[in-house]
Amino acid sequence: MERRVLRTAGAPPLFPCLKSGGANLSRERREKMEINPIIKEVTTDCNLRCKYCFFAKQERRRNRVSTAMLRTIVGKICECNPDNQEIIFYWHGGEPLLAGIDFYNQAVEFQQRFKKSGQKIRNAIETNATLLNSEWADFLSKKGFETGVSLDGPRKYHNEYRRYPDGRGSFDDVMKGVEVLKNNGIEFRVLAVVNKKSVLAPEEIFKFFSLNEISNSVNLAPALGIETGHGLSFECSVEPVSYIDFLIKIFDFWMKTDKSELKILPLESIVRAFLGFSQEDCRFAGECRKSIVVEYNGDIFACNTYGYGDFFKFGNIKNGVEAILDPQKSSKYKNYLDFLRKIKTGCFKCKWYRICKGGCPGWYYLGGGKNILCQDFKRLFRYIQRNLERYQLI
Repeated sequence: MERRVLRTAGAPPLFPCLKSGGANLSRERREKMEINPIIKEVTTDCNLRCKYCFFAKQERRRNRVSTAMLRTIVGKICECNPDNQEIIFYWHGGEPLLAGIDFYNQAVEFQQRFKKSGQKIRNAIETNATLLNSEWADFLSKKGFETGVSLDGPRKYHNEYRRYPDGRGSFDDVMKGVEVLKNNGIEFRVLAVVNKKSVLAPEEIFKFFSLNEISNSVNLAPALGIETGHGLSFECSVEPVSYIDFLIKIFDFWMKTDKSELKILPLESIVRAFLGFSQEDCRFAGECRKSIVVEYNGDIFACNTYGYGDFFKFGNIKNGVEAILDPQKSSKYKNYLDFLRKIKTGCFKCKWYRICKGGCPGWYYLGGGKNILCQDFKRLFRYIQRNLERYQLI
């Protein structure tokens, strides 16, 4: 796909992708295996009890990745990826900081030991920020860990669902952690969950992140529940129509802001797709094969987006990643790939397919086989298209 010639006269100074240029969508497709693991080093253990958490309905376990298993995970991931490959290790939880600094020092040591000569290793960690201190900041800075912070917006919206086990809100402690990162010059992205309460306050949410200059990258992800005959079966969940209405209003505010470096997902991802730039947002990348979830005991699952079950469990990393994720050898993985292809069979002729690539497979899972966000995202695509045409960007 050829990159479009951009006519930006009169355009608002927002889209960061216009300033960075971005990569062309025609990037060479790799034939060899490319796997970036999401490692659940502390399984479901967390110091918070967020009401919409992936694991809210599961028993909190204190299982941790052992040193021996950590060595196996790092070794197997480096082994399965080709030479000259960039590998990203995503450290998740529960709350990943509970694993301790020594754990991550050991992980970095194993990465240096097992990586192939041409491989480049990156690490990314997602934290609720309540445990951050100067020692953690020093480690994250020296080891180059990319950092994500979970922060839902102003105090009243964040504290509504992100609480400690005793019911206390976590906002003040999160903001202390944010200050630790900023005082140490550590850039970080924000994950803000749009829930039943905050979806009604797009202007407050936007002003909080833009005026306070907390981060240049904010991902506004919806709290979605399982679709039933009576709507979404989740106390904190947001209806798709309300979430898209929220994003449309956020887009309007974003168009008018003078914060030219502010990147708001998924809006930035959609704009990139319209402009012909490469798509880094997995929700709109059209593939669901580069990332795997690795549990504390080495069990390999599909993405965290799905509920856990035997269908999404492929095997154990001790047996080797290539054997588990080779559809010629693994019937479980072959069935999973067939599932991914089947759910998007109706998408290929859609006019918006080039923008969303059918969307996240997890949205089909939540919708019982039907993309729970499809129809409403089309409204957003039309709205953004009209605005880009208005400024002669497409």
